[in-house]
Amino acid sequence: EHANEVIIGDKEKPLAVKYTYQSGRILFLAFDPGMEPFASWDGRLSFWENLLFHSNNTNRIFQRGSEYYYSNSNDIYYLNDITYQVPEDRSPPFLFMFITIGIYIIIAGPVLYIFLRKKDKRDYNWLAVPAVAFLSLVIIYFVGFRTRYRTAVFNTASMIMLDMENERTDIITGMGIFNNKKGDLKLTYSQEDNIEFDVTQSGSQNYTVYADGEEPEGRIVSKLILNEPVNYELYDVSMWEPRYLTARKSEPLQEKIVNSVQISNGIFKAIINNTTKYDFMEAFITIGSNFIYAGDILSGHQKEITADLNSENISRSFDEYLESRYGRTSYPSNMKPPEDFPEKRRKRIAIERLLQTQYAALRGQAKIGLYALNNQNLGYNIKINDEDPVSYFTNGVFTSMDLNFEKGHEVEIPSGIIIPAMGEYGLAQNTASPDGDNGVRIREKGDIDFVYTLPEGVQPTEFSLGFETYVPLYVKYNIEEMKSRNNVKAEILQNTYEYYLYNNSSDSWEKIQQEHKQTADVGRYINGENRLKVRVKVIEVAEAKKSSSEYIEMERLAFPGLRLKGVAQ
Repeated sequence: EHANEVIIGDKEKPLAVKYTYQSGRILFLAFDPGMEPFASWDGRLSFWENLLFHSNNTNRIFQRGSEYYYSNSNDIYYLNDITYQVPEDRSPPFLFMFITIGIYIIIAGPVLYIFLRKKDKRDYNWLAVPAVAFLSLVIIYFVGFRTRYRTAVFNTASMIMLDMENERTDIITGMGIFNNKKGDLKLTYSQEDNIEFDVTQSGSQNYTVYADGEEPEGRIVSKLILNEPVNYELYDVSMWEPRYLTARKSEPLQEKIVNSVQISNGIFKAIINNTTKYDFMEAFITIGSNFIYAGDILSGHQKEITADLNSENISRSFDEYLESRYGRTSYPSNMKPPEDFPEKRRKRIAIERLLQTQYAALRGQAKIGLYALNNQNLGYNIKINDEDPVSYFTNGVFTSMDLNFEKGHEVEIPSGIIIPAMGEYGLAQNTASPDGDNGVRIREKGDIDFVYTLPEGVQPTEFSLGFETYVPLYVKYNIEEMKSRNNVKAEILQNTYEYYLYNNSSDSWEKIQQEHKQTADVGRYINGENRLKVRVKVIEVAEAKKSSSEYIEMERLAFPGLRLKGVAQ
């Protein structure tokens, strides 16, 4: 299977094309990256990061010495991670067990003592206590027996990619198989399921191939019988030791899912038409760094989504969205987690593993992403040891579409889509250092320049800039934990800033406010390379010695948010 993908430019003028053939990728560039003006371009670092992300090869082979080769396949590691975590719907009845033990202590202690004393039969105590203990154990055993897995467990995690442009649905599935007994494990499934039986997926993802073709004596670990149905046997498997398989398949996608997208004065509207056979559960939409909760959209249903992108209810990062919807991934020992914590944590981990990489691929592009969870059986009818296993299904759903700019019509690009490149001066002078994907950490007084490359094909008529600071989630968690443990006094130090906009016509920096809107003479601020420059001047860095707090952290400076209005050319 091979495919061409234009990752820079368009089909008429491709600047970078990725050619995929089986497990290999070839990247064609229509320019020399070592020549000017590219060599001195401020945005070259971000360019290479995104380019390498798009052309990443996930199957690598290394030669270790002259004896053997080592292969590592990591394109499905996140699926194995999820399939290892079986949903907790059969937990032992711990509360009932504790209550039963408590009742046993009361009966075996004061109740039997008082009863036998009144009957003057205290010598029967040696018989009554073991009898009560045996009865309690029998009750606990039979109640707990109902929560046992009496057959093998089949736990799957799938990524459902809805490719609206090519009208195709691609599905990759990771399967975790857990044997409920020690010994051989027999799998039976149809050839139509396209299940990959590579032994490297059974336990370790690493294997060796000897260069001379002569391998040392070994033992038979599995046997595959290619008939219909397929029989795949693995030998000497420990109880509940996971074995991993994968499967891939494609299906036609008839209609577009995301329709009638409009952005006007910061109000986002879209219609989600779920024409697929998959339910979209706990769905959300991203446009730039804006995260919009869409809720459940069942198969065959349609839903209109409206959101104010300037609202405080809109999350501005992936972690912030997950924290607002599912809470923390862990709680310190002195903090009681919510009752639904295990299930929320499982969902959060599934979204991180399945969907966060999809969002990363859209970051900085004029695209809309739709993400959802799903728990349906995707049709893999597998038998384990000739029995139907207890099955669990965790699926991620993803699709995306470009923001279409119709020629001659007004265009509005919200904040979070056009990501700036940082000028090297501030980094070299140690004024600031990168702080993840959201902003920078201030270290010294000085200037920090941000350069925005505006999209081609849009004639700007108005733009707005917003300057904000933020506190990372881990800092919030630290403060929360210390306050609950020792009532520690904590403080977030705030720096003093000034904000400037570069005027190309006058070759000067103009001071602006923290919230700035430019409606006149927009062209003065955009140079011939379609770039706009912004400067944040750090006037004063807050000093920890002036504070009496026991825990001190400094705020981070977020990348300035650029909102752009214009006319499509």
